[in-house]
Order: sequence, then structure tokens, then C-alpha cells
Amino acid sequence: MIFIFKVLYYQYFRFYKRFEKFGEEPHPHTRFALVFSLSPVIFVPISFMAIYFCYDLSTWFYVSIPLLLLGIMYFLKYKGVDRMIERERPLLLGSSKASGVFAALFWVASFTLLLYGGLKAKEYHEKKSIECVNLR
Repeated sequence: MIFIFKVLYYQYFRFYKRFEKFGEEPHPHTRFALVFSLSPVIFVPISFMAIYFCYDLSTWFYVSIPLLLLGIMYFLKYKGVDRMIERERPLLLGSSKASGVFAALFWVASFTLLLYGGLKAKEYHEKKSIECVNLR
């Protein structure tokens, strides 16, 4: 899991270093992109479990996960992990192309999960709410 995180971080870093004109410091943009793509992967399954067990999640829960991830990213920055990943250059299957394709697919999948997961959760919540009212 940590290796996948490193591969994603390095590929996002390469994207912001190559295609965007952010000067010498693309690391903040890399951290924001990684938080944006990791957040749906965390809170969509938790949302479905909460709906399944008839538990209402507040809006603060959905705000706190990206903030927590940002805090972790900045903690790792101060530990020097971002520079270490940049020097280490982790690749998936030893291939830069495979790593880039994996990072792009992960980005698309997490963005799709962000949009589609919310719609499916709402639909599932409407069906499940009848059962939850009967349990209370």
C-alpha cells in the first residue's frame, strides 16, 4: 500500500513538474492532487457502510477526511518524504509508462467514484431509509 502511495505521488509530481509551470516547487500541487484522488476512495465506502447500518454522517465527516489527509501530507513533507520519493523514483513494474497509466487510471477512477459514488449513495440511502425508520 505504501509503495502504491509512493508511485502515485511520484507520477503526480512528474505531471506537475512537466506540464504545469509551477516553477521549482510542484510538491504542494502534488499533495493537493493526491488528497483529492484519495478522499473518495476513503469516504465513499464508509458512506455506504454508514447507510447500511442506519447511521447518519454529518457534513463535518466529509470535510474532515480531506483535511486529515492534508495534515498527513504536510507532516510527511516536514519529515522529508516528498524529497525522498522524488530521489527514489518508484515505478510500478519497473516501467515509467505503466506507472503513468496506473496513476491516470487511478485519477479517473477516483473522480468517477466521487461523482457516481455520491449519486449511488443517495439512491441507496433513499431505499434504505424506509428500513431504518422501521428499526427506530
